[in-house]
Amino acid sequence: MGPPPNRRGALVAAAYGPVGAAFEASIGNWAVAAFVLAVSSGIAAYGAPSRRAETVLTAVMVLGFATVAVLGLAGGQIFGVIIGSVLAVVVGATCWHRRWNTSDSRVRTEELVGHTVEQATRLLGFRANRQPGGLRPPVLVAVPAADVDLTGAGLIVTAVTVDPNASTITFGVADGAGLTRGRAAYARYHCELVSRIGGFPADLRPLPARPAPAGLAGLRVPSVPAGERRT
Repeated sequence: MGPPPNRRGALVAAAYGPVGAAFEASIGNWAVAAFVLAVSSGIAAYGAPSRRAETVLTAVMVLGFATVAVLGLAGGQIFGVIIGSVLAVVVGATCWHRRWNTSDSRVRTEELVGHTVEQATRLLGFRANRQPGGLRPPVLVAVPAADVDLTGAGLIVTAVTVDPNASTITFGVADGAGLTRGRAAYARYHCELVSRIGGFPADLRPLPARPAPAGLAGLRVPSVPAGERRT
């Protein structure tokens, strides 16, 4: 849902980076090779299909800049040390903030699992009015089925499904205390949510930024009682 990522640019960067870096390394320009790999990874990160892929590419970018600094230090090149260090620190801090505190990244529904409802809602872009494809506010369902206060703070997202026809997204949620976690547990929670509510996993991408309508700050999150199927 939402506009497609810039896959062409990402593919070009991903193809050029390793080739260019390998060529520079073959002629002994190790610092240039690290710089080329870092820059190409950063470009590819902006077209990554998911937050997980973006994180991996961002890590490669930061490590590349850090390598430039280390090689500059080893070779007595002050300029390389300064450039590599500054870029590694600035890019690392900026990307960390972007990943955890802004909503301009691509998100797969399974990547929302394990976050709190507040974090997942923010990552989807609701707080900035950039939710994918006009997506409605998430519906909360207790998964695993239990007597849970769905308005309580600190609820953990255990499963996520999307109904693209209705532009709705449903969060399975649970109290974090005593919650069984792990891949197998989350797979069970997903099956339970699908059996009760329906829907599918999805790749979600925010819309371009636009002015928030009045009242968004007081966004209310609807909920479905445990055991009830939405129609």
